[in-house]
Amino acid sequence: MPKYRFEARQADSRVRGTIEAPSRVGAYHKLCVRYPRVISLENTSWLWRLHRPGVTRTDLALWVRQLATLLSAGVGMRRSLELGAFGESVPLGKILYQVNEDVTGGMPLSAALSKHPRVFDYQEVTLIRAGEISGKLPAVLARMADDMERRLKLEQRLLAAMVYPLAVLIFASFLFWGFLTFVVPAMAAVFAGFKLELPLLTRVLVFLSNAVRSPWISGTFLVLLALTALTARRWVLRMSERLRPTLFKLSRRLPWIGPVLDRLESSRLLQAFGSLLDAGIRLNQILLVLQQLVSDPRRYAALETVRAGVMEGKSLALVCAQTRLFAPAVTHMLMAGEEAGELAQMMKRSAAMQEMEIEHGTRTLAAMAEPFTLLVLGGVAALAVLAAFLPLVQLMQAFISEL
Repeated sequence: MPKYRFEARQADSRVRGTIEAPSRVGAYHKLCVRYPRVISLENTSWLWRLHRPGVTRTDLALWVRQLATLLSAGVGMRRSLELGAFGESVPLGKILYQVNEDVTGGMPLSAALSKHPRVFDYQEVTLIRAGEISGKLPAVLARMADDMERRLKLEQRLLAAMVYPLAVLIFASFLFWGFLTFVVPAMAAVFAGFKLELPLLTRVLVFLSNAVRSPWISGTFLVLLALTALTARRWVLRMSERLRPTLFKLSRRLPWIGPVLDRLESSRLLQAFGSLLDAGIRLNQILLVLQQLVSDPRRYAALETVRAGVMEGKSLALVCAQTRLFAPAVTHMLMAGEEAGELAQMMKRSAAMQEMEIEHGTRTLAAMAEPFTLLVLGGVAALAVLAAFLPLVQLMQAFISEL
């Protein structure tokens, strides 16, 4: 049975020790019987310390669902956060313990979460802040959990669709490495014995073979590649605000990929809109929150126009149609939902429709990636074979000329 090292508080003193339990949650419940408050709880196994995974999106979605359920059941915020802090995810638990300390000190949940931007992104914190302001936090958290679970399923489908092309690419890369390491040097030695002037393509192949087999050249190349990647990352982070409009324009103009990215943001926007409406938050407040959720400058400006139109008493669907915030099919559905008084439900159906189109688009991209990958690999293989056999043709021509 696993052992866990714990630290707990009893009266005015701290108690440290170990406890055996089938799981971290089981250990926490055992300690709760003995001590009024548990401070830390970690597995003592060296294997666990060797591999400490970070906070995954799955862990985060499970915690948001748990928090929504506990708050809806009437459990206090402090107790709900404490239960989450001692779940199975240790990295998330450490962060939630700090969040619990901040909330206990009087800080709002959204402000406490915003201190950990690597785990809780700005969009999620914005939604939680909206739930706090409206007094509908459990409902907003439940809708957030639904949205996160849907996105996880979509990401899993995307990864599954790209497994085959990536596997083929990795396997072909190993084959090409073996060809450069073992086959090309042997052929180069044979050609050197005949003192032939190698063709340009063959000389390039021999140079690549020497570079792969030389630790100095390959090591220098890898170091330069890593430095270039780090420099490019810092430059992109520094220039992100200036480059964002240009990058969005370029990404939306990409064939096949641009429409999928556009539908992805539209689906997330519609889902958040419908969830906040269901939670009973005012329309003007929702539009302010949505402006913080979008990354596309064009959509941000469109939302500002929509908010101004709604404040003037105009129809939401009509202003959305005028600003082209959503696709025409989605706008027609919103008009129907507004007329029927089912705007929130119609937004969720529109989001589901967008997700179906995204899934279809990703499957199309994956289907196109397979033949494209094979075409590229076939071209590389053809060039390698041609580079290897061109000297043989020269050698045969030399023999024929001597006869």
